[in-house]
Amino acid sequence: MANLSLEALQRVTLAALRERAALEHTLQQMDPESDDAHELGDELVQMIKVEGELYDAYTEALAASDVAFPSWDDLVEAVEAG
Repeated sequence: MANLSLEALQRVTLAALRERAALEHTLQQMDPESDDAHELGDELVQMIKVEGELYDAYTEALAASDVAFPSWDDLVEAVEAG
């Protein structure tokens, strides 16, 4: 991910955060004991791992940039606000 521009990282991050929010919403609607819920739970774990990698890449790129971009927390808040 080191080769992505800050703008590209921002787009990928927003997409990943939105996808995780949608998955969490879907999981809340499901029977927690169902096979589908377990599969989605596994997907959520993988998404969180990817999100950690995105966090590292985004915050490193942001620190190295002299361009004003939203912080990670700003991106999370924007997704949560809808």
